[in-house]
Amino acid sequence: MSSTRRYEASHPWIDFGIDLKDRPPHFWMLLGEARSKVKHLCRVALSPPVRKRLHEMALVKSVQATTAIEGNTLSEEEVRAQLEGVGKLPPSREYLGKEVDNVIKASRIVLDHARGREDVPLSLETICRFNGMILKGLELDEGVVPGEIRSHSVVVGDVYQGAPPEDCTILVEKLCRKVPEVQAAVEKLFGKIAGEVIGAVFTHLYLAWIHPFGDGNGRTARLIELLILMDAGIPSVAAHLLSNHYNLTRPMYYRRLKEASLARDPNAFYHYALEGLVDGLGEQLDVIHEANLILAWESHIHKVLPDDDGGSNDRKRHLIVDMQRGNKRIPRKPTKKDLLEVSARVALEYAKRQQITLNRDIDELKRLFLLEGDGESLKANMSLMYGFMALRKE
Repeated sequence: MSSTRRYEASHPWIDFGIDLKDRPPHFWMLLGEARSKVKHLCRVALSPPVRKRLHEMALVKSVQATTAIEGNTLSEEEVRAQLEGVGKLPPSREYLGKEVDNVIKASRIVLDHARGREDVPLSLETICRFNGMILKGLELDEGVVPGEIRSHSVVVGDVYQGAPPEDCTILVEKLCRKVPEVQAAVEKLFGKIAGEVIGAVFTHLYLAWIHPFGDGNGRTARLIELLILMDAGIPSVAAHLLSNHYNLTRPMYYRRLKEASLARDPNAFYHYALEGLVDGLGEQLDVIHEANLILAWESHIHKVLPDDDGGSNDRKRHLIVDMQRGNKRIPRKPTKKDLLEVSARVALEYAKRQQITLNRDIDELKRLFLLEGDGESLKANMSLMYGFMALRKE
């Protein structure tokens, strides 16, 4: 009796193979850069407010991106409102909020798994569970059942046909078994992070090819990709980046999926995903470096203007810190009225003091090189911090 399955003839590219040996040098450079940047993100210290802000920003962008790819038109601000539970959409757009809410709930399951609060293994049951969560309460085409493997054929846009319905369960189960093997093979050569990244993109690609559900396949694939990255210990601010990349480059996303099936070669899709991941990691690190530079700046201000009983240094610290935080400028010879542009607390602190006090404070801040200016205005001298970095040619 032959054990040949229908998909082997109709979808020969679904072979679960991986062969990276002929990848160009740029591919290996990207993989090494991704590994290095992820390690940097894992080890960098963040203040609690910055950590919370970056995590929430990454989650909002990820949810907005993965739903936008499927046609959801909610903005980042509207997705943030849904995340915070304060979203108010008109009846005609409530279904968009429901789509977003479903992805948020599923994403939180992944985050709970990363925190050790819930065990979410890579399995057929988990993939079906996430699809059920993504499609819950939405209007769906006839024959589409949330969380159930489809029993009918589907065409993925004008790109390719999904795997035969009778083979989908077997293929998803085989994929779940194959992923650890792929991760281990890549890890053996290039390290754990490289193995996890390639394994996550591999899973995403094969779920897109198999297309096991009547709807929600893309969202499910990207959520499972997130699960694998988070399970590997990759920080949430990095694990969310791929969905954002796919959305920002949506035409290329579909093109690479199509090319991978036609050429029976997924390597171009891996390359495309790596480029987006590295770009996103670079942007995240820029934000983190800026945040840490500000922390160092404020620490320096406290060192040169320590606490004093009279409160004079407190007043000057507030002035220079609020100028920097608000990116504010003041005239070279400011009046007390000009301080209203800096902050309410600074204006209040100087309101009952003489103009001469403000003049002395400005002179002191300039003497300490905390203020710099041109012919007309003054600003916080953040450039002072670059003198504390390693010497290099600008």
